[in-house]
Amino acid sequence: MPLLEKLYEKNKDTLEIIAVTKESDISALKKFVSDNKITFKIVSDADGSISKKFPSKYIPFITVLGKDGEIVDIFGYNPKVVEEMENLVRNYTPAPPEENTDPLKLQRRGDEYFAKGRNEMAIMKYSKAIELKPRDFELYYYRGLSYNNIYEPEKAVADFIKASELNSKFYKSFYELGEYYRKDPVTMDKALDYLNKAIERYLEDAQVYFSRAMIFYAKKDYESAILDLDKAIEINPKLPDVKAYHTLVMGNIPGSKVPVPDCKFTLINGKKAKVSDFKGRKSVVIDMWASLSPSSAGEILELQKLYDQNPGKLEIILVVPRPRIVTDIVDNKAQVKDLNDFLKENKITFKVAIDKNYNVFNIYPTEKRSQRIIIDKDGNIIRTLFYESNDYKEQMKETPGLIKEIVDALVLSPVETTGAPDK
Repeated sequence: MPLLEKLYEKNKDTLEIIAVTKESDISALKKFVSDNKITFKIVSDADGSISKKFPSKYIPFITVLGKDGEIVDIFGYNPKVVEEMENLVRNYTPAPPEENTDPLKLQRRGDEYFAKGRNEMAIMKYSKAIELKPRDFELYYYRGLSYNNIYEPEKAVADFIKASELNSKFYKSFYELGEYYRKDPVTMDKALDYLNKAIERYLEDAQVYFSRAMIFYAKKDYESAILDLDKAIEINPKLPDVKAYHTLVMGNIPGSKVPVPDCKFTLINGKKAKVSDFKGRKSVVIDMWASLSPSSAGEILELQKLYDQNPGKLEIILVVPRPRIVTDIVDNKAQVKDLNDFLKENKITFKVAIDKNYNVFNIYPTEKRSQRIIIDKDGNIIRTLFYESNDYKEQMKETPGLIKEIVDALVLSPVETTGAPDK
C-alpha cells in the first residue's frame, strides 16, 4: 500500500488508483485508510462481483486501465510491479481503434501476450476476437490454454470442447481434454477416449503417447504403457521424463530384471546414502511424498512397523520435499510439526531424506504424485506404485505382501548380514 500511495502522489493528475478488498467491515476499512494515510480510493468487494470481471491467477493483483477504459495490463502485486506499472502509465498510448474491430489483429495481440506468459491479457484479446469471429476454433483453443495457465480448468475445458466441436480434425483439443481428465482416477476412461481420438487424428506427437502411457500405467496395464512409451521415445527421445518412466514401468513386468537408477540421498541427519549401498544385502523401499497430508503421520508409523518386521533385510527411505509433517486437522487447519521432532518422539529408525530441490523426484519422476518404488536385493525394480495421498492405506495393504515375497527370496550369507555399516 505505501508504494501505491507514493505512485498515486506522484501521478495523481493523470492516474487514479482504486484498491479492491474482500473486507466487508467498512469501519475497519476507514480506520485502515486513516492509520496509513491512504488518499487513493479503496472499495469493498465482499461478494466478489468486481474481481470476477478481471481474470487473474495472482492474489493480490493489479489491473491497469487506460484513459479510454481499456485494460492495458494485469499484474501480480509486488514492489517491482509498481515500478513497471508507473512506466506503463507514463508511456501508455491507446490501441488504434481498428485493432479492437479486427479479429486477426486481436488474435495476433493475444498470441503476443500468450507467448510472454501474460495470460490474463491474452484472454482479454482472444475473448474480443471471439465476439467478432465466434466460429474460429483456434481462438477457443488458445484461450483455453491461457485459462489453464491461470488455473481456471473448467473454463479451459469448455473452450477445448468448443474448439473440438468447431474442428473435429484438430487433435490438440482432444489432447488437452485428455490431459485434464487423466489426473482424476474417476475420469481416466474419459481421458483415454479423448487421447485415442487425438492419436487417431495425428500419429506423430510424442506427448500424446506419453500421456496415454501414464493412464495405462495408472491402470497397471504395463505392457500397453511400454508400447506407448516406446512410440514416444521413437518420435522424440528427448521428451522430458519419458526414458525414466520407461524404466519404472518396465520394472513392473515379471522377469524384466530392470536395474533401478542409482540415486544419492541427503538424509535429515545430514548424512548421505545411495540405493547402491544396500545392493546384495537388503531389499529397498523408496517412499516418495509429493506433498504432505493428514495421513502422513500415520503412514510413517506404518512404514516403521514394516521396517521392524524385517530387521536386517529391508531398508526404507522416505523422501519428502520439506522437513515438516501434518499431524492433524483442527477446525479445517493443518497442524504442522517439525519432522525431525516427530521422528524422534515416535522412535522412527528407517532413513528419511529431504529433497528440497527435487533432485530425487527428477531421477524417479512422479508427475506430482506420491510414489513407492520396491527394489530387490540385486537392485532390480520389482514394483512401482504411484498414488494420491488419500488412498495410501490401500497401497500400504499391498506393500507388505510384495515385501514379504522379496524378503522370503533373500539368502544372506553371514558376511553379507554383517555387511558394511549403513551411511
